[in-house]
Amino acid sequence: MNYTTKGTIHAILDDQVYSETFAKREFILAVVDGEYTEYPKFQLINDRRGQLSNVTEGDVVTVNFNIKGREHVKNGEKQYYTNLDAWKIEH
Repeated sequence: MNYTTKGTIHAILDDQVYSETFAKREFILAVVDGEYTEYPKFQLINDRRGQLSNVTEGDVVTVNFNIKGREHVKNGEKQYYTNLDAWKIEH
């Protein structure tokens, strides 16, 4: 499923390299929702990380993203993870 939101780049975090084939970079978007500001964290995977070189904190951008959810079983217990995978950032 594809989603779009608009907001201000609040923070850009450092690259996280896990292996030769997997790395990610996360950023926080400040999104005004009525009288409140929300701060969702998005991630860009592998070659898409380069899109953050074109933006700085304070820039207003539109983010296209997918919601990804995973189940992981550890020591017999189920854990669930949700990621907001950005695939396009536009000024």
